[in-house]
Amino acid sequence: MIFACRLMNHITQELLDRIANKYQIEVEWIRFNSGINLFLSKAVDICMVGSYNEFPQLAECGMQIDSTHIMRFADYGYNLPEDELYVTEEFYQKHPETIQKLVRACIRGWNWANEHPEETLDIVMEQVHHYNIGTNRYHQRKMLEEILRLQTDKTGQRPYRLSREGFDLAIDILLPPDISKKKSIRYEDFVK
Repeated sequence: MIFACRLMNHITQELLDRIANKYQIEVEWIRFNSGINLFLSKAVDICMVGSYNEFPQLAECGMQIDSTHIMRFADYGYNLPEDELYVTEEFYQKHPETIQKLVRACIRGWNWANEHPEETLDIVMEQVHHYNIGTNRYHQRKMLEEILRLQTDKTGQRPYRLSREGFDLAIDILLPPDISKKKSIRYEDFVK
């Protein structure tokens, strides 16, 4: 089986191999930057996609999507949080006001986007046209809807903070079990 895997910083070859071994599947991993063309052209059997970008692209290309074609990593215990803001401890200590301002601005921006989706899309599409980016309003709307959905927790709130549960899951998945340093990585030190 040939499996296309987008190049993602948090997914190492070791992690991909552990997933394949856990589910006893024989896989040839092919790394690529993004997109669905390898899958659509049948160059690969399986393609890892993001729920907010490549997944809607499959439907936009006319592919009939049903549950027999989908393996959601979250359903198998691999629901890793991503796309957060991270800084080094040194930067955090030197620029605490800057970090707090950036965090508040991001939260205000996402809240505004949630309350004003059409205006948000107007702004995005203005940039798309200015920089000649290959996308369209329909796709950007689908992306915005999914990203806003992903931001909510089990209670329907947007905490804008890595949860302890998400942190612990990431540590368990991303670090091999035999790493002694694993216990020394504390949520309180990592999440401010």
